[in-house]
Amino acid sequence: VAQLRSLHGDMKGAVEMYTTAARTADPQDKEFQSFCLVKLADEHLKYGKYAQAEKVLDEALTNFPNYHVALAAKARARAAQKDNA
Repeated sequence: VAQLRSLHGDMKGAVEMYTTAARTADPQDKEFQSFCLVKLADEHLKYGKYAQAEKVLDEALTNFPNYHVALAAKARARAAQKDNA
């Protein structure tokens, strides 16, 4: 549902659904929770909300340390802000 909302330009709806997906995922499946958080961060990045994206990505990395998908998203967030270091 979140992906469809995103494809149709409904950022608020996509953010709501990605948040719901992350919060209602199986608590034992840390990777899936973090994947949902990365998708949420990607939605924030798409609309230039870099601080919110990084906050969500930090949560994803705390939840599932060294998760390569979250690390790549964090790099995209930093690059979008011209922070290439």
